[in-house]
Amino acid sequence: MFDLKVTINGKPLTEAALRNELENSILQAAIETVTEQIMSALTPAEAAQITLNFQGDLDNFSVNISGDDDVVEKAVEALGDD
Repeated sequence: MFDLKVTINGKPLTEAALRNELENSILQAAIETVTEQIMSALTPAEAAQITLNFQGDLDNFSVNISGDDDVVEKAVEALGDD
């Protein structure tokens, strides 16, 4: 087997750093997907009435939606059963 070394902007890219970047990218994509799904079901005025709080990691990721009860219910419905 050969030895592989990657340097980006003068910094070595380690396996741990690569894993961390990959996890961050996956979580960011999940946040964007959930946000877009919710925002597509709400008007701008409704969206201004809720707060999305994302928590966790790849093993246990969740979103808490708070705000006006009717708008929260509409946002939760937009997410479906997924």
